[in-house]
Order: sequence, then C-alpha cells, then structure tokens
Amino acid sequence: MFWRLLSAAALALAGCTQGEQAPAARVVYWLGAPYRQGLDWVYPQERFSGEETGLAVQLPGRHTAVDGELWDDALPLAAHATLQLPCVVRVTRLDTGTSITVRVIDRGPPQAGRLLGLSSRAAAMLDMAGRPVPVRVVVDSQRSQAVRDVLAGPVHGGMSAAPRTAVLRELLSGGPALRPEPAAVPDEVTAPPIPSATEAGLPALGQLYVRASTFSQRGPAQVQSARVAALAPHIERQGTGRAETFTVRAGPYPDVASADAALDLARQAGVTDARIVVE
Repeated sequence: MFWRLLSAAALALAGCTQGEQAPAARVVYWLGAPYRQGLDWVYPQERFSGEETGLAVQLPGRHTAVDGELWDDALPLAAHATLQLPCVVRVTRLDTGTSITVRVIDRGPPQAGRLLGLSSRAAAMLDMAGRPVPVRVVVDSQRSQAVRDVLAGPVHGGMSAAPRTAVLRELLSGGPALRPEPAAVPDEVTAPPIPSATEAGLPALGQLYVRASTFSQRGPAQVQSARVAALAPHIERQGTGRAETFTVRAGPYPDVASADAALDLARQAGVTDARIVVE
C-alpha cells in the first residue's frame, strides 16, 4: 500500500511533463532543528505557499543530501536554507523570464546573500554560465504536499513519523549542524520523478536591494536603520493597523558585487538576518 501511495505522489510531481527519474534513494521527509551556518542561526520552517526573490548560484558536487537522496549534478536539484525537504519549487530567472521546476533536497547554499543553490543541470537550464542570477522561487503547493503526505506517513515496524503538527519544530532528530544524519525509511521509498521542462517567459526587470529586518513598530526599525546608516537605508511601511510593518531596506544596487558589499556592511553591524532581494 505504501509504495502505491508513493507512486501517486510521483505522478503528482511529474504532472503533465516528461520527467527524469532520480537514482533510487532512501528518502526521508526532513525539516530539522535550527542550525548554525557560520555565525548565523537558521530556522527551518514548513511552507507550502509564498515566494522569495534573491540570487541563485550553482552548487557542483555529488554527495548524499539531507533528505537521503544522492545529489546528482545531472538532475535539476536545489538546496535551500529553510524549506522542508524534499519539496518542489518553480524557479524563474527574472532577467530572462526562463522558468524551471526543481526538487529541493538539501540545505544551502553556504554563501551569505544567496537564496538558492542549483545543480549543474538546473544551472544550465537557466543558462547561468557560472554566475549568480536573480530569481523568484515559488513553492509548488500541490506537488510538495503530495510528497509530504507520503514520506511523513507510516513506516516499517509499526512506527510512525513525528506528528505533522510537530514539523514546525523538528520532525526528525538532529542537532544544529548544517548536514545532520537523517533517520532511515524503507528501501522502497524512492525519489519521485523530476519535471525537466524549461518554460520561456517575459523578463521581469528588477533591482537588487539589501533587506534587513521587519518590525511591527517604527521605533525598532529606526534603531536598526541607524545601525546601518552607512548604507543610507530607508524604512518601508506596509499594511495598516495591527498588520502594519516597517522594513529596513537599502539600495538599489547596480550589480551583485555592490549588493554583496552592502550586505557585508549590514552583517558587520550585527544585522545577521539581512539578505539580498530583487524588487
């Protein structure tokens, strides 16, 4: 019965496109506890909606990923710092409009200011040519939930995975390490097919900014703005009433090198959650 459920999830992942079958692997559904990346703490969270913008980079190599799969550069794979593993995301290169669908199976990328790490195949599909490119990352809700529903279900021996409500904290054991050892699941749980189509679209011209923290009151935002005064930041106000927020932001910057330099200044000032975004 379990393998039938997995097959259904695989079909949901494949959709209507021709997929590539990943190598057989003992896949786990994994979120993990907060972990340190350099001097920063990173907080994984389960998400099935929403989007992010930032810079994607190529992560060549061949190793066992956090979710138990083989990171194979010949397949369109991705690494993300906080998303549940595995999940499926749509990646759009903003300056060209090209979109691909990839499976996120690992933590990373290790560089500050980088949103997504891509395998060599995924990078080639986006024509990255070894350089960081601006992207929009959108979680594919239906496909990602299909994978979660199968991999977080019953396993051999009458044991069950942690309750779904506990996923927000820690689904499987593991300390605050970048690549902790995941728990094993049955051998018949294998990686689902990866959609491999590249879709053309219109470029969405955007600029690079450094976004610092978001606050519910203006006062703390003004304090942080003063800490990064060298960046000439401004405070972006959004929403009204209880939904009102104040975000410290600096830019725009003409190129990646300038954005990286601004990010370094923000982090040196103690704003460790600062990140590069495309708007």
